[in-house]
This record gives sequence, C-alpha cells and structure tokens, in this order.
Amino acid sequence: MKGSKSVATAVGAALTLVILAGALGCSDCDLEIENSSLPDGIVGIAYSFPLTSHCGGDFWYVVQGNLPPGIGLIDDGILRGVPTDVGTTSFTLGVIDTDNGDQAFKGFTLTIDPAS
Repeated sequence: MKGSKSVATAVGAALTLVILAGALGCSDCDLEIENSSLPDGIVGIAYSFPLTSHCGGDFWYVVQGNLPPGIGLIDDGILRGVPTDVGTTSFTLGVIDTDNGDQAFKGFTLTIDPAS
C-alpha cells in the first residue's frame, strides 16, 4: 500500500503541473489578430475572407457593431456571404484561445461596392 500511495501522489502532482501549464497559456507570445484590413466586397457577389491570428485563437465573434447585410462570421474566422447593400460598415471582431482564455480584439471597416 505504501508504494501505491507514492505513485498516486506523484501522478496527482504531475496532473496538477500539466493543468497549471495549460492554464498559463503561451508564455512567449500574445494572442493578436493579424489582419490589418479587409478587402472590399461587391453587392451580389460571394464574399469570403479568412481572418488570421497569431499565438492561438479558436473562436471568432463580433464584439461591437454589425457586419454588412448578407455577410456573416463563421466562428472559425471566415467572413462569408453575399452582400446585399452598398455601404461602409465598421465593427469590432474578437478571437478567443479556448485553451487558455486569451482574447484579442480589432476594429475593421468593410466597404461593399455596387455591382458594375
């Protein structure tokens, strides 16, 4: 029984270390949204643009504002849809690293041009 208690203690300590290491996140970088701007869209033409993040990022969402009508944000970071209205829309997007809870935010402007 002595041996099994030592093994259980050692295993418990190892699991605690693994859990704590995962909770600390990426120690050598900060989560950030890499895209600096978005390409314009055209009314009635399919729009698809992948967003990218540095140092993690699993779940994307709209923090503030609204996307242009007809455009949606897929939670894996793709803006997709068929724009229905001409105009310029401003909004803030966020990304979460679900492994450690880190978040990053960035404001964008998306212009939808008329069809030629």
